[in-house]
Amino acid sequence: MKTLRFLAVSSLLVMLYSPLAHADVCSSASCVAAGTDYFQTTTGSMVNLGSLGSIPLVGVPISGSPVGTADTIIQRLSDVPIDSNPYSSLQMMGLSLESAAPVNLGSGFADLFITLDPGDLALDTGSITISGGLTGGTFSSTLDVYFDVCIGGDTGTGVGCGSFTPLVSGEELVLSQSGATWGPTPAPGEALDEGAYTDSPNPYNEHTGLPSNVVDFFPGMVTETEPGATHVVDPAPVPEPTSLILLATNLLVLVGTLKLRFHS
Repeated sequence: MKTLRFLAVSSLLVMLYSPLAHADVCSSASCVAAGTDYFQTTTGSMVNLGSLGSIPLVGVPISGSPVGTADTIIQRLSDVPIDSNPYSSLQMMGLSLESAAPVNLGSGFADLFITLDPGDLALDTGSITISGGLTGGTFSSTLDVYFDVCIGGDTGTGVGCGSFTPLVSGEELVLSQSGATWGPTPAPGEALDEGAYTDSPNPYNEHTGLPSNVVDFFPGMVTETEPGATHVVDPAPVPEPTSLILLATNLLVLVGTLKLRFHS
């Protein structure tokens, strides 16, 4: 098993740091570009942790992500032909979830955090089947996820418990979904990270320099399930600017002050 994991890690490093794989078939066929999907976890997400029962989950933004609201990051490591067989090009790059409320561990209550297991990153892979055309369509996907459950906190990077105590390490889920929608343009308010189609590695969800037969991939809401787990995600939105919040607060204070002066 250790040998297999070493080989898998080596293969992943080659994929991530060698020139990006633009599939030969995409020289003529309609394709979706390699790139990265940034998601935000939403209502309905949960995981069953055995004796602890079903734990409702919320997302925690991943520190250092190009898209500041994302708690789930999935990369397509190569271009994917549209209307092809399942294409093995998915890699989960980060996962950052938290129990919606403190969980009774028997010895007391604690917040639980779910993140990718750092020893199994090369195994967090899956396949995708994209249907439709250059104007969009639907897709199906399957993703193997090895995760840790951390007590009280984690690294904040979407990988590992760090200095916090793991309750569970290297637990496996196989999440799948069918029929989610996608389009070649972002939804209103969706957070974007733009870069060149030819860059490698490719953290972008919007690309410049796309060939005429290749489009970007913007999924809608996705509900991934397996017995004992559900992960519901939306495209990560643009963060609300702190400056606008401060401006609104200052205006409210100013209005309140003016009202007091007017009435005095």
